[in-house]
Amino acid sequence: MDRISPNNEYKETEEVKERAKIAVLIIVTKFAEGDVFEKDQCNLFLEKHLAEIQDGMLFKLKKFLLPALISISKHLDYDVFVDKVYATFTAFRQDEIHGVRKVCIENMSNLIKHLQDDADQKLDECFEFFKKCLYDTNR
Repeated sequence: MDRISPNNEYKETEEVKERAKIAVLIIVTKFAEGDVFEKDQCNLFLEKHLAEIQDGMLFKLKKFLLPALISISKHLDYDVFVDKVYATFTAFRQDEIHGVRKVCIENMSNLIKHLQDDADQKLDECFEFFKKCLYDTNR
């Protein structure tokens, strides 16, 4: 992660930084799914690196960020899940770029699994987003 920080001594291109961030997200996804990362590592990732990864985020990065966040959700407390993961999903589902909304719809079933039983409003929001996507003309 040091190589992608904005104040490092390496003068890499933006493309290299973006690829490094994507690689980090792929590793986080695989490690969380395989339970190599547990609660402490997932919280540390959110606290120390999420803002850095989101800085200047373009479509390619968004495509990998949401699945990574959803994969660490099983290790997070519910309030952290809502604050970080669901909030990112909410922001992405309102994105102007169709591909970002498509990432949301593709990953929504995995996200919903982490909602608590009393999260009726969030389920309704997901259902409304799904219905909106059915009629989306920006494909």
